[in-house]
Amino acid sequence: MRRNEQTRKFAIGDRVRKHSGSWWEGRVVGFYSTEQTPSGYCVQLDMVPNGPVQIYPEAALELAAPPAISTVAPPCGIADPSTRDCENMKEVGGGMDGERYRCDVCGKGYFLDYEEMK
Repeated sequence: MRRNEQTRKFAIGDRVRKHSGSWWEGRVVGFYSTEQTPSGYCVQLDMVPNGPVQIYPEAALELAAPPAISTVAPPCGIADPSTRDCENMKEVGGGMDGERYRCDVCGKGYFLDYEEMK
């Protein structure tokens, strides 16, 4: 049996959340249907760039409010940051052998070794 998308409670792009159990909140990015779950949704976490996706039956979801406007910079999402890559990177120390930097947002850091620069 194939459900008509007109009968779905949520549409692509709707912001939804789980109303009980473990927390999950994000945007509907797709649909699925099985015999056990005739109307299921693929919900992508929207609090981070390229967030993970979970699937939930329609009964587990409800519309969610837009995320609160944050004054905190979003996570940089850079796996191996340097001052060239991350605008949140600040110098936090160093010495005669090099400089230490740390991202104010995600906490990742690196050491600029003067010996390696020769």
